[in-house]
Amino acid sequence: MNAEDASATWDVLIQCAEDFVAAWEADDEVPSLADIVPQEPLVTRRLALGELIKIDLEYRWNRQAYKRIEDYVAEFPELRDDSGVPCDLICEEYQIRKVSGEDVKPAEYCDRFPDEWPQVERLLGIQSVAATVTLHARQQACQLEVGETIDDFDLLIKLGSGAFATVFLARQRSLQRLVALKVAANQADEPQTLAQLDHPHIVRVFDERILPERGLHLLYMQYVAGGTLQEVIRGAQEVEPEQRSGRLFLDVLAAGLSRRGEIVPHDTAFQRQLRHAGWAEVVCRVGAGLAEALAYANARDVLHRDVKPANVLLAADGTPKLADFNVSYSAEVVGATADAYFGGSLAYMSPEQLQACNPQHSQAAADLDGRSDLYSLSILLWEMLEGVRPFQDEVLPAGWTATVEAMTSSRLEEQPRLAEKTASDALTEHVREVLTRGMAPNKQDRFSDGLKMARALLMCLHPHTLYLLSPRPDWRSVLRRFPLFSVLLAIVIPQSVAAIFNAFYNYHEIIAQLSQQHQDSFFGAVNLVNAVVFPCGMIILLLFGLPLHSALADLRGGKPTSVAKAKRRAFGYGDMASGLGITLWLVAGLAFPIVLQVIEGGVSLQVFGHFCVSMLLCGLIGSAYPFLGTTFLMTRVFLPTLMRGEEPAETDIGDLHRLRWWAGAHLLVAGAVPMFGLALIIASSFFEQSSFDFMFRVSLLFLSIAGFAGFAGAFTLHRLIQTDVDALLVAVQPLESGEPAR
Repeated sequence: MNAEDASATWDVLIQCAEDFVAAWEADDEVPSLADIVPQEPLVTRRLALGELIKIDLEYRWNRQAYKRIEDYVAEFPELRDDSGVPCDLICEEYQIRKVSGEDVKPAEYCDRFPDEWPQVERLLGIQSVAATVTLHARQQACQLEVGETIDDFDLLIKLGSGAFATVFLARQRSLQRLVALKVAANQADEPQTLAQLDHPHIVRVFDERILPERGLHLLYMQYVAGGTLQEVIRGAQEVEPEQRSGRLFLDVLAAGLSRRGEIVPHDTAFQRQLRHAGWAEVVCRVGAGLAEALAYANARDVLHRDVKPANVLLAADGTPKLADFNVSYSAEVVGATADAYFGGSLAYMSPEQLQACNPQHSQAAADLDGRSDLYSLSILLWEMLEGVRPFQDEVLPAGWTATVEAMTSSRLEEQPRLAEKTASDALTEHVREVLTRGMAPNKQDRFSDGLKMARALLMCLHPHTLYLLSPRPDWRSVLRRFPLFSVLLAIVIPQSVAAIFNAFYNYHEIIAQLSQQHQDSFFGAVNLVNAVVFPCGMIILLLFGLPLHSALADLRGGKPTSVAKAKRRAFGYGDMASGLGITLWLVAGLAFPIVLQVIEGGVSLQVFGHFCVSMLLCGLIGSAYPFLGTTFLMTRVFLPTLMRGEEPAETDIGDLHRLRWWAGAHLLVAGAVPMFGLALIIASSFFEQSSFDFMFRVSLLFLSIAGFAGFAGAFTLHRLIQTDVDALLVAVQPLESGEPAR
């Protein structure tokens, strides 16, 4: 079956289901299933029979017009295949009878369906007793009409109804607010509500009330007026990819609000974000909010299990809100187990959820976790981005089990497909990469939680952040292989420039005035000092950077490693380079005059002053430029590598802000060197001229000119560091599961 035929088949199934529900709702007469189910082809007929029988079971048991699975098989013998009676239908009957109050025994089903029982037993999670199905409970339909008042609620508009519940737009009298009121029959085993999920991207359930005298259960929740995300996706599918944008999203939303007689808000924060956004950005912002909602729910041991466009409601300003947690599993609900619910929409299920629905597979529903919900969200967002779902699901065998197996195989073996006409800009490509990871066949390769997926989506909106965190090979990959060597270069080069100036200046101004014997003695002492001091400095820098080198080597080799210590060293490398540089110059500034005093004796105050000035200027150079160069390497190359795939540490934000501040301070120092030299030149013009003073001013002038050129480079490094810090802050900003996506 090709993709076009498969799509047509799904459309037929949906239409049959809608027609059958409408027939049941039309009057009290029992509609004929045979009149609704399509006659051919056989594949479509068998699939339609399976879904329509489930609807028929629900309505019949609600109206006490009982019918057993054996009756359906007798009427429609094509239901039975080589594997026997479809296990999903057997499970459906068992669940309906269980929640209808019957004392149904597993042994009965073992006797009735001995061949199918092993698979049914596994699917239901039944061992010695029946598994609870409280979260999948069906309630009897209420008999209420618009205009009535029930408890504290005036029923205004009927928003929707099913076999066992009706949802009204209602006014809560006591608080004078509009709510969505779900009215259903009260059951003795009604579960504790999952209403305590309070998140900006989850439809808020306010509370529930039980009316025992009327046998009703009222669940009242936030009224979300903007329709569903399904309407937006359909609107996007009707236009060319280049016409999809945030404006289209808002237009579809406004049209839906107008049809429902709702006021269209203007200039809200979310609307401003979308008004000039491209379609990929819209997908990022919608997806980040929903991923945060799932993270919030999963952190409270709640799985949704049915993430799909129809279950994403839109507020009047377009804010997405995840709904229908009522069919979700919560470990906090007493008596509930993960085996209690096998629902969800097949097209959006993860492979492991499909396997849990397959009676022939050993996958247990208890093994599902939040990554399954994120997989479903990734399919939803892919459909929103591309206009088509990522898997064609074009093989539709005749039967539930075979269909589930075919869909599972496509998710495990196929790559997500693109639409025939699709966007190809950089942002869209980045979003595809995120969603592809979210749909990884192996759940270990997916995002471990919704916050990480939300962060990845939001980072797509920041190209420089993506560039920094990208593992693609480029010039940075070379430096990552030799981190200590590259850092030493960033430190040694400016130190060498300072040393050349210092040697030139001090030789012409001081040492050249000594006898040859004293010059030789002085240079010998200087070489001795340099041979001890500067190698010690390099050894200290190398030892300081060893954790960074080791962590990068482990990451490059794919070995598990802790990056916490390496990150601390990376954040502190600039401080180490700066502090060590100025310390060594100060040590040299004390050592050289002492050596000269020992050799020459009677060192004048002027000569001592020249040493102090030269060493101070060189010390400033040895402080500012190594800090900026080293910090640039950290923010551009090494810190992004350490942060990639890691949960941000609590200290990362403060450390990045500290780097920003100190980069500015060292830029001022770099600018102070030429300004200080010019100030000395101007000051020296007030004193008596001599060849000594002339050379002094020439040297300072040379230093100033070189300093201004160096300052231009320092300013460039400072700007790059600031840009990198801003980008890394995007990657480490906390996404609290109770906060909305930015």
